[in-house]
Amino acid sequence: ELCTDTIVSELFYRYSDGGDRGSKGEGGTMSKQAYFNFLREEQGLASAVEADLEQAWRHATHRSGPAAAEKPKEKLDESAFRAALLAPHNDAFDPAQTKGVHADMNQPMTTYYINSSHNSYLEGNQFSSKASVEMYKRQFLMG
Repeated sequence: ELCTDTIVSELFYRYSDGGDRGSKGEGGTMSKQAYFNFLREEQGLASAVEADLEQAWRHATHRSGPAAAEKPKEKLDESAFRAALLAPHNDAFDPAQTKGVHADMNQPMTTYYINSSHNSYLEGNQFSSKASVEMYKRQFLMG
């Protein structure tokens, strides 16, 4: 659906050389500077350093297969722009956040919020059983 979505086309033509789709028509291109503007304004990279933007441009203009030996593209067409949006390097998830534990887990257990159901403390059924703190301990030990 993204391949036929007009939102991506509109973004491309908004940032492409020549402006909107009406004045550009089919076959427009996006320069490196226009792509940088797109990254800053639409992708939230307003504070990105030039080296990060350059790396994003290299990813976007990368060629594969027999075309890899050719000179890198100087501009993106709409197809290359779409490919750059869908490429693995443009994943929505921050890789730094997925590496290891990013929270301090060295505090006592009582420091952390514990998610449990409203019946977690019961020793049996909810109508006739006793409540016990030991049930929480049991659940922690069971994982």
